[in-house]
Amino acid sequence: MTSLKHFIIFLKPLGFPLTVFAFAFYSHAFDRVLSGNGNSFTEVRSSPLIQVIASAALYFSLVGHLLLKVPRKLDPLVLSTIALIALCVISTSWSSNPDLSLKRSISVAGVVITMSFLLRAIGREQMWQALVLFSAILVIVQFLLMLIAPGYAFHSASDIGVAEHAGRFRGVFFHKNEAARFGLVALIIILVTKKRFSKITWIVLLCCAASTLGATQSSKAIVALVASVSALWYMKLRIAPATKFIIALTCLVGAILIYSFIGFEDIIVGVAETLGRDATLSGRDVVWQLAFDQIKEKPLLGGGFHAGWPQSATDYLVKLKGPTGGLSHAHNGYLQLLLDIGVIGLLLTMLPSLFLIGSLFSVHPDDSDEIANFSVLFVGVYFTLNLAGSYLLSGNDIFHWLILFSVICLRNVPKLKK
Repeated sequence: MTSLKHFIIFLKPLGFPLTVFAFAFYSHAFDRVLSGNGNSFTEVRSSPLIQVIASAALYFSLVGHLLLKVPRKLDPLVLSTIALIALCVISTSWSSNPDLSLKRSISVAGVVITMSFLLRAIGREQMWQALVLFSAILVIVQFLLMLIAPGYAFHSASDIGVAEHAGRFRGVFFHKNEAARFGLVALIIILVTKKRFSKITWIVLLCCAASTLGATQSSKAIVALVASVSALWYMKLRIAPATKFIIALTCLVGAILIYSFIGFEDIIVGVAETLGRDATLSGRDVVWQLAFDQIKEKPLLGGGFHAGWPQSATDYLVKLKGPTGGLSHAHNGYLQLLLDIGVIGLLLTMLPSLFLIGSLFSVHPDDSDEIANFSVLFVGVYFTLNLAGSYLLSGNDIFHWLILFSVICLRNVPKLKK
């Protein structure tokens, strides 16, 4: 009891800044600096300093969980998350690269354990404030880098492996896709927290966020922004939750059926050209077909967490597209999870999202519900970005936790009266 008391006294003044740091660390905002390898696309999340920080966070968070009171009852959200992490760890037994699968499994568990401990330590409102502060800081730093240090902030043709990304903004990140992904999250957070800032400050932050996001030239981020704003508009309609859900489900099924049986080739070409991309989405059609072929071999459990994309697929792409054509993932979060941990793993990963969507259909996110508004926008971002990128479940990454956090927070949002 004495140890717990001292621990809480020690943690109380540090909890908030540690949480801001955790959001930055698990958003990869420090990876480029901590790796000591600022101009390469090579894997950096396993660099010694990053490993030390992640390991220390995991250790102290485990100790903190043990000192705090353990809940007597585990709800479905917790159980599904435990089952998912367990599956990732177990997949090392059939993985083609068990060391990598184990490292990535531990890093996924580390984010959940660390962030859930910080949530227990400082509470939901403080964690939300920390996320808002991190977003504002990220936007300001990125904007200043864009103006003051363009040589550092933009991809250069001389950078190792830069390929077609030369001239695109990345700022503190290794890759323009990461700058776009987390820049988009920061943008939607600032968008829903207008009342926390003065009018001038809010407009400045919004302009900075929009300009840096635009500088990444990420077409999928623009599509995700449009999708998320459309989702927010729809969820704000004052109609019965059941009716709202049925309409949304009907539209989704209808779109899938129309796409499957009629096709949207001309529309896809038009949209792609408008966004400055080719109809194949930079060759993703070939990559996705390769992924589909591999998924059929191990549909239920996949080929091992972060090891489901086989070397044979990489070799084929190198042969087809040249030395720079090799890829280590499917460039689609859903396909990548099917490759890694199969249908079972994908379902376990998506369960929190389904919980969240269920909660969102039973609330009316008015302007005062910052987290409810963010949750609607983030669901749109989460689902849309993963159509062309692999972000559903990544090591040392905050994306999956933001879904879990949203589910937890929305449990206390007042329900929409029927």
